Amino acid sequence: MTRCRATEKQSGREPTANDIKSVLSDEQLVKMILNGTPEAFDVLVRRYQRKALAVALNMTGGNIEDARDITQDVFVKVFRSLKGFRFESLFSTWFYRMLINQCHDFNRRKRLKNLIFKRLDFVFKSKKDDNNHEEEWVDQDRNNNPLKELERSEIGIIIKKAVNQLPEGQKKVFILKNYLDMNINQIAEITGMAPGTIKSHLFRATRKLRENIGPVLGM
Repeated sequence: MTRCRATEKQSGREPTANDIKSVLSDEQLVKMILNGTPEAFDVLVRRYQRKALAVALNMTGGNIEDARDITQDVFVKVFRSLKGFRFESLFSTWFYRMLINQCHDFNRRKRLKNLIFKRLDFVFKSKKDDNNHEEEWVDQDRNNNPLKELERSEIGIIIKKAVNQLPEGQKKVFILKNYLDMNINQIAEITGMAPGTIKSHLFRATRKLRENIGPVLGM
């Protein structure tokens, strides 16, 4: 009789995570969880948490906050996916495969977000003159437009949806600027808007898109 069963018999209770920590294999713990002892998952978390954090830390370039988010997310995903574990391989193999995939997905989303925000972050340049703060539109290099690069990608639908939700004036000038590569003067000629109004619309559109796109990408 194992120690955890002896403890259970003596106390008349289900074994706790501490009781079973040192006597059961990963696969046995998974079976316990699937059979209605969810606290056994605490043991798996304790066994793998440090190593998982170390792997995530290395795969995210040393960003501890990103690594912690990934580690937390992967344990949630593992718990929800335990019914799909077929016991055809070691739990550790299955776990680390899921962790690596989680890291890849995170890095991919982050690259997409950075690519989008590369355009949005430099749409305006902050310039301070004494105590006055002016938001100045910066015309971009037409050959370096991440939004156009993403237009046909899988993330394009997210961008288009966010742009379509902008107020009409903001949407119009944002599309003319970012998808048709027009400068402020050209947009003014087409829309009849004053340059200052165009800059204001672009600034508000950019800020709104940053607020909307980030959560959609899970960042």
